Amino acid sequence: MTPQRPAPVRPPDEAIIWLDYTTGQGLDPAGQAISPIIAGRRKTPTLFDLLETARYARATRIMLCGNLPTGSAWLLPTQAQIAKGTDPTPGWTDVGHYLDTPPRGRFRHTDTQHRITVTTTAEWFGDRTLTPIEAEFAYKTLTRVIAHAIDRPDWGLMRSPSATGLNIWKQRFDGVRDFLMEPIDPDIGHLIQSTEPQHRFEHYVTGPGLCSCGDCVALITNTDEDMPGFAYADGRFMYHGVTRGLTGSAPATMLTATQAQELFDRDQYHPARYKIRYTISDWWDHIGFFPIKLEGAGRGWHWPNRPGFTGETWINSMELRAARLDSDWNIEILEGIAFTKKSNVIEPFANAIASMLNGLDTGLARGAIGPGSHAAASSAIKHMFRVTIGSFSRRSRTTTRFAPSFEQVAPNAVGRVQPAPNGGFVYQVPSKGRPDDAETFHPEIAALVWGAARTRVLRDPRPRKSTALYGALQIEPSQLIGIQGDAIYTTHIQPWTLPEARGGADDGANGRIRLKGYLPGPIKPPQTIDVRQQLSNSAEQAGWEG
Repeated sequence: MTPQRPAPVRPPDEAIIWLDYTTGQGLDPAGQAISPIIAGRRKTPTLFDLLETARYARATRIMLCGNLPTGSAWLLPTQAQIAKGTDPTPGWTDVGHYLDTPPRGRFRHTDTQHRITVTTTAEWFGDRTLTPIEAEFAYKTLTRVIAHAIDRPDWGLMRSPSATGLNIWKQRFDGVRDFLMEPIDPDIGHLIQSTEPQHRFEHYVTGPGLCSCGDCVALITNTDEDMPGFAYADGRFMYHGVTRGLTGSAPATMLTATQAQELFDRDQYHPARYKIRYTISDWWDHIGFFPIKLEGAGRGWHWPNRPGFTGETWINSMELRAARLDSDWNIEILEGIAFTKKSNVIEPFANAIASMLNGLDTGLARGAIGPGSHAAASSAIKHMFRVTIGSFSRRSRTTTRFAPSFEQVAPNAVGRVQPAPNGGFVYQVPSKGRPDDAETFHPEIAALVWGAARTRVLRDPRPRKSTALYGALQIEPSQLIGIQGDAIYTTHIQPWTLPEARGGADDGANGRIRLKGYLPGPIKPPQTIDVRQQLSNSAEQAGWEG
């Protein structure tokens, strides 16, 4: 494939109208107060009213604020409207929605062809409840900080956090002399996509929350005995914290078993993926090392830990290296994928993110922004980084359509046709390819970051070059309740999760696992993940300093 320099583009200019979802009150694109245009005798606006309000304000995007709707049903007709054949947005055509979380609606006015995208503040700011004034200020603060960090003062944001992040990733290579990025072979890319999980989600307590495969063995088996407490530790901006020193990207080369074994024997640190067959040692009494894909659509992954279990899977070189250091499992390399050991292709983007966060901290210290705007913009920048990493391994682009009846589903529908929340059906059709697809389709980058984060959860090296190790593998198995991403739940506070000033290993750096909260016992072991999450929320609210 032909190497190419990633080509950023100037974000399109958008006229955003900020409207409260419940009242329709808000700010127009010029920042002036605006009231909704409500048809008929209604007192509260409908989606149609919000679209008309935005059209007359010449807006191209509605950003809904306040108490936001849950799910995506608010973008679709109700059961009564479907039954009566009533159009909920007369004069407007649905041109394809995104109905995942958070949802995004796309409409075109039938007569004027004016297009409006309907999004919510959740797209950038998560579950924060923001008024239109607060949301506009936080968004503009975010825009200024990002533009300054990438030295593009006249640039705005792209139409989503992931699109903004990918564009910044490309822009960061503008000043790198002779940097060329080769597209990854599609077959290898799709192989990585299908064999690389993002997080590990595990529950180690006997009960309904435990994986039912029979090969995931509980570490806490006596649910009648109370726990002495519940401790919740979590990684600090983990994906960002593991980027330093990461190398490995396209072009990629498939390796035979012999070639793959020779590569690992010669250089265990060479960026690569290995397909392995492994058997867990008979004496093993801790958590599993390697992910195995569960059978059946949508069932996800698990990490078997039963002594004697044999399985096959693909893993990153760092995960294989960690397993060799921490166990004597029988591991056979079956084949591999070797990546090019070129300069770090994610660290320039990570450095730009650090510059953005530093800019926010400076603005807060100077009093230019308040704590609320600082928190909102800071979480938005971190969210942008995380979803950008995931976007390197995106699936094929699709557009969501709605049909009142199954017979009206388009013939080019792909995947499952599913019932809509209010009735009717939603389905996907292929989206038109974009010229930058090959530039940003790099599952190997996402796999590299995800694998580094998973490994850090298992083996967290103490700062300042200490030989001591920390992480889930250093925890007494009978104290492990579960792992969710880079969050670790235990029955006791693990001393290494405390700040250095309190004798722990948390030096404040990104990527460090630190204690977030603790609940003193006696506490019943959580047999389900829902109960565990409730304990986690309570622990975080309680803190641990006391």
